[in-house]
Amino acid sequence: GNVLNATTFAGSADGFKVAETLPRVMELRSADGRTTLMHVLAELAVTDAPACLNLRRELLHVQAAARTDLEALEAEIADLTAGMELLKEEERLAQDPFKTQVRQFIDAVDGGDESLTQRLAATRSLFSSTLAFFGEAETVPDGPACSPAPCTPDRCEAS
Repeated sequence: GNVLNATTFAGSADGFKVAETLPRVMELRSADGRTTLMHVLAELAVTDAPACLNLRRELLHVQAAARTDLEALEAEIADLTAGMELLKEEERLAQDPFKTQVRQFIDAVDGGDESLTQRLAATRSLFSSTLAFFGEAETVPDGPACSPAPCTPDRCEAS
């Protein structure tokens, strides 16, 4: 279509929006009216790219991940970090045997909040690069930043 429309206002498109295009693959039909673009894509997958047939298994966690709110995770990590600082102050003021028990707990979990912060930063980076890969903006016109939780195939709004 882009080649045929290259000299028109509709041409020169560099790509397509996945969320707008995927629902339509069942609508586009061949001249016989029975074969859809989905049939053609499935046939190509079976013959030319059998590894694509595992896609469903690879996408098992996508729905759960889409419900993840990065801002809420960030707030929870900040709360954990603040709580750890309070616990360290309590340990400093405590007397034995409570002090010993608190020290054992702190030694077991200390640094976990830093690891979570690093993982959250990596997740944010992956989310941004995924949006960029699919040509989606992290912000919507006249709207707030997009986060994974509220994005759906037909809209992207911040909660």
